Amino acid sequence: MKKNIFSSILQVLFVLFFIFPSILIAQETELAKNLLDDNGHKQGLWSETNGNKKEQGKYVDSVKEGQWVRFNEKGSVKKIENYDSGKLDGFVIIIDNRGYIQKSTSYINGTKHGKELEYTYGGRITGQKNWSDGLLNGKVEIFYDNGKIQERGVYLKGKRNGKTKWYDYDGKMIAEYQYENGSLEGQQKSFFPSGELKSTETFENNLTEGEKLEYYKDGQIKVKGESKGGLKVGEWIEYDEKGEQTKVLKYKKGELQK
Repeated sequence: MKKNIFSSILQVLFVLFFIFPSILIAQETELAKNLLDDNGHKQGLWSETNGNKKEQGKYVDSVKEGQWVRFNEKGSVKKIENYDSGKLDGFVIIIDNRGYIQKSTSYINGTKHGKELEYTYGGRITGQKNWSDGLLNGKVEIFYDNGKIQERGVYLKGKRNGKTKWYDYDGKMIAEYQYENGSLEGQQKSFFPSGELKSTETFENNLTEGEKLEYYKDGQIKVKGESKGGLKVGEWIEYDEKGEQTKVLKYKKGELQK
């Protein structure tokens, strides 16, 4: 509910602060003189077309300044950018063909910095990321089109760090991984949609290390084996649902032994 309210408020603010000024710019298209000064620099309001791409905004000494608007082939607003001395600064807004915000990204001095939000039709948030100096930093959340969470994790300076959880389409957690500076580290778990533990294994520096266990839904062990440096070693044993061994495979440095 909070996300839907937030989305609605953002849509209203978007209309007030982005669409209205953009409409005014569009109405000034006929006034766009595409003027060059005595030094050959673009000055003032310009309207430019490159293939199907049409955009308009203001230049100061051939450098983009303020709000620039891009239009689709039907003349509707497709993208809104804000510039300061030729660099993206402020929000970049992408709009779908039905007029809804599809994505909003914050920039400072030409670099992503701040919150980035992605939306599905109707304004429901499907992705939420935080940027710092062009790198993902902080909480990241991605949602399915039904509004259920798909992924929830944390980034530090552009790399996964800490715990990341994945969920199925119904919002049930199916995996929980641990990261350190972008590499898998520590115990990793997967789950059945009903919540029972499905598997566990340990990673060191992004490589499997130590025992791996796979389970049946009732908790009985299905597969048991060990790895070293990312390679299977020793006996890997498979069990049936009654706990009886059904297969034993032997590995040496990742290679199956006959």
